[in-house]
Formats: sequence, structure tokens, C-alpha cells
Amino acid sequence: MTCFIPLCCISSRIGQWIHNTSPTIPAIYSLVTLTFCPESPKYLLVNKRDDDAAEAALIWLRKTSDVSEEMEAMKKEREDLRNSPKFSVLDLTRTSELRWPLIICIVLQMSQQFSGINAVVYYSTSIFISAGLSKETSQYATVATGVVKVMMTFISALIMDRAGRRTLHMIGLVGMCISSVVLVVCLSLQKTLPWLSYISIVAVIIYTCLFATGPGPIPWFMVTEMFAQGPRSAAVSVSVVINWLCNFAVGLVFPILQKSLETFSFLPFSVMLLLFFIFTYMFVPETKGKSISEITQLFKSPTMDRSGSRNSYKSSKNRYSTQVLIIDPPLSEKGTEYYVESSYL
Repeated sequence: MTCFIPLCCISSRIGQWIHNTSPTIPAIYSLVTLTFCPESPKYLLVNKRDDDAAEAALIWLRKTSDVSEEMEAMKKEREDLRNSPKFSVLDLTRTSELRWPLIICIVLQMSQQFSGINAVVYYSTSIFISAGLSKETSQYATVATGVVKVMMTFISALIMDRAGRRTLHMIGLVGMCISSVVLVVCLSLQKTLPWLSYISIVAVIIYTCLFATGPGPIPWFMVTEMFAQGPRSAAVSVSVVINWLCNFAVGLVFPILQKSLETFSFLPFSVMLLLFFIFTYMFVPETKGKSISEITQLFKSPTMDRSGSRNSYKSSKNRYSTQVLIIDPPLSEKGTEYYVESSYL
């Protein structure tokens, strides 16, 4: 919505007061529409302890009445939360079961901001001007980029449960890496080949689309899905702090990069995008279709593959156990009963 209003302001058909008050429109829209949004099933079950309302909300959300399995999983989480202590930020670093998910969430937040997206948002007009466009045309291109970003965010929400969080994030990272390299090449050669300025605009739009489908929303989904109700609030707090610190760092450093590297100012982001892709491929699990207990189980075994690939459970699937009841002394009614468990691969 805020993308169309600046478009009118650019064309000088609407006064400056519209430009200044336009940010209030999405705020009012959110305020009105949120009144019609139901509470989340987990909030109703865990915080309000209203099982019926939680089940009704879950049926509305899933569009099916078969939610008994998910309800049982949430009830188990509620009981675990009741028996577990409150978590602070420091508590997240004391056990590997929480420390490794925290590291993943921190890196994912870094991948969102160090992807360079805010450099595009903050300086997109100047990027388009350096690509050879006029000032007015650059402003139109900036608005078009914002419109595309909003549209792709909705598309991402529709395909996320089918494609998977990890997959979308990796596609976004590698696609943005390629787009940023193309942008650098176009900016470097535009004086020799003026038509490359239009390719650079396409590269920026593709770059923005890939961000909106992957690195934009995925880190926020992952931080809520990798932690149980108890430590979740502390993990989200850490993620928010890291996200805004990285945001601040990009806004502070990118003008320096532009001045020193000029047309190569996006190369550092390209390198970081590649590194974040490698990290995601190696360490970030897929959370699609998994309950919180299944996700946390991934981090309990130090030998378990956390990549989220189809071999993630190879350690557990190939392990079998046998329990043998032993009575000591033998043939004694008062003997001590105990079990011996053996496992093999």
C-alpha cells in the first residue's frame, strides 16, 4: 500500500502532506484487521488454558477437523512447560540442546540483514541513478521494486508449507548471490555497454523477489519453530537484537563500501550470501511438518545429522534396541527385577 502512495507523490499530483501521512494508512489497516484475527491455538491452550477454544482455532487454521494429533502435541508441550523452569538468555547457552538452535537462529538473522537487502532499500534510487537512469525514472524503479517485494511475500506465505523453510531459504540465498554478482558486472560495464543499465534493474528486482520468498520471512519462522514454549521468548529476544544490530551495521557501512569499492560495493554481500548458503545447507534442519518435540530431538544427539536432509534420522532409524527382563536371583519370587537395554546399528 505504501508503494502506491509514493508513486502518486513522485508524479506531483498529490501534495507533500499525503507523502508525510501515508505511513499511517498501513498502521490503521493493521489495527482494523487485527481485531478480526483469532488468537493462536497455542496461546489459547498454553496461556489461556482453554482447550475448546484452542481446538476451534486450530480447526479454523488447518481447515480440517482432524487436529487431535496436533492438539496432543501442544498439550504435551504445555505439560513440559509447566514442569520446566523459566529461561533467561544465558540459559540458552548452557546446554547444547538450546545452544545450537540459538546459533542457527543468530546466523539466520545475520543472513537476512547481511544479504544486502537494506542496502537496496536505503540506496536503491542512487543505485538506479548510477546504473544510468534519470532521477525520476530511478524513483519509479524504486517504487516498482517495493511493489514486487510485497507481492512475493504473499507468494512465499502460500508455498512455504509445500516447499519447506530450509529449501526456500537456500534458494533465496543462492539466487540473491547470483543476482548481486550480475548487478556488479552490469554496474562495472555500463559505460561500455549502456544497455546493461536495464539488466541491473532486472537484477535488483529479482534480488528483491528472492529475498521476499526466503531470507526475509524464513528466519522469523525458524526461531519460533526450533524452540519450545519455555525458551522461545528468550530466543526471539536475542534474534530481534541481532537483526537490528546487523541492520544498523549495514546502513552504517554500505555508504563507505560505495565510496571505496564503487561499482563493486555489492561483492562483500555476494561472498556473505555464499557463506550463509553453505551454513544453511550443512547445519540448518528442515522444520516443515515437524512438531516441536521432533525438532528439539534433532539437537539432543551430538552425532545426529542436523542438515535437515533425508538422512537426518539415519542414526535413529538404523538403531534398534532390545529390553531383557532379568530377575536376580533366578527363580526367586522376591528377586530384584531390572531391565538391560542393548542397542545396535
